[in-house]
Amino acid sequence: MPIKVYLLESGSLVLDQMYFTWNFGAGREIRFPVFSVFVDHPDGRVLIDTGFDRAWVERVLPTEKPLQADDQTIVAQLAKIGVLPESIDIVVNSHLHFDHCSGNRFFPGPSSSSPSRSCAMPSCPITGSVTATTAR
Repeated sequence: MPIKVYLLESGSLVLDQMYFTWNFGAGREIRFPVFSVFVDHPDGRVLIDTGFDRAWVERVLPTEKPLQADDQTIVAQLAKIGVLPESIDIVVNSHLHFDHCSGNRFFPGPSSSSPSRSCAMPSCPITGSVTATTAR
């Protein structure tokens, strides 16, 4: 079976330009896309980053101005390629910013791997344990 890699679109958010350009352009909003990656490998199904939960961002960080259509949630994006959340073997968070991990709540079963919790933003809505591990 060949390895298949899918780029999943999770919507977009807004930040001040100064976060992208080393304090240049303060006060200008930049809208940026948020992506996840699904890897269908013969040894397991891996999801890298779970995107953001629009309702959580609207409630906690409304200045990020989330745009996410119903078909851009992580569950909907996986459904488009015929993948159910419970079929994921491993969830990897590249880091613990909310736009990379707040979809974790949709994957309570898979093993998780991420950097230390000390790297997390205080507002990252992670539930459950996060440990480095291998596929089930």
